[in-house]
Formats: sequence, C-alpha cells, structure tokens
Amino acid sequence: MAARVSSEPRSPHPPLEPLRAFDAALAAHPTRRLAVDRLVDPLHLTDAPDVVRVYVSAMRRGDRFPPVCAVRLLGIWFVADGHKRFTAYRSLGAEEILVEVWPVARWLRDQREQAAATARRWKAAMLGRGPGAPRRRDLLAAEIAHLRRVLACLVTRRGAGLR
Repeated sequence: MAARVSSEPRSPHPPLEPLRAFDAALAAHPTRRLAVDRLVDPLHLTDAPDVVRVYVSAMRRGDRFPPVCAVRLLGIWFVADGHKRFTAYRSLGAEEILVEVWPVARWLRDQREQAAATARRWKAAMLGRGPGAPRRRDLLAAEIAHLRRVLACLVTRRGAGLR
C-alpha cells in the first residue's frame, strides 16, 4: 500500500502544547483551554509583524507568556488582549490555547481605558504641552492607520465563529 502524500506544507517545528507557551500563574482571571479555531481575533492583521516574529522565536525556545485574554460575547470567544501573542501562537500550528477569561466588565473597563488614553494623547497634541506631546499630524496619521487596520480586519473576517 502506498503512503498518502499531503499537499499541505509541513511546519519544521512540532505544534506547541497550550500550557507550554502560556503561564496560567500570570493571569489575573480564571483560565481555560479553547480550540484555537474557536477564538476570533477582531484585529488579526497585525501592525507589528516584527514583534510577532520575536514572539514566535521566543515560544519556540520555550519562553512563557501571559495567556491571551478572551471574552465571550453572544456565544463567541473573542481575543480581548494579546493579539500579537495569539497571532504568533496560531502560526505555530497549535490546536488548543490557554486563555485568560475576562468578564465582560473587565473588557469594558479596558475599552474605556484605551479611549481615555487616546483622549489624553489628543488633548496633549491640541494643547502642544507636556513631555513628548505628539504632533497633531503624527497623531492623526496613527489614528487613520489604526482605523484602516480595523476596517481591513472587518472585511477579511479571519478566525472561527463568524463563518
């Protein structure tokens, strides 16, 4: 009997075990294992591919990371924090991942904190004060780049749960 040949490219590295790359002791909330394909990353297009490559190398070396934070909304698991860690981990072919389960209130607090930080940057830029106050055009360019990334992520729909 002939051996079956797969047309799928093989990774030169074996898939990681979910508990090897992520350390539950670094989580502030309960953790659980999820199938990687059940976790939807709304920001799956990274703005920092160099950082993702560094994380991939570190994970292959056996370095431990805080678990990716996930929130369950309307029955779908979403990456709430740790988008680069998730991208790096997923690229290694793992089937399961250890996630830190954020309550919706924690996710909402994170969203509020991000909005407040953005407002502070804009205020500093508009007033032109403060150490390292950003220039308005630089801040506007960064905001436009972020919005383009968000829109591109919405259009490309990578990840499970939304098929």
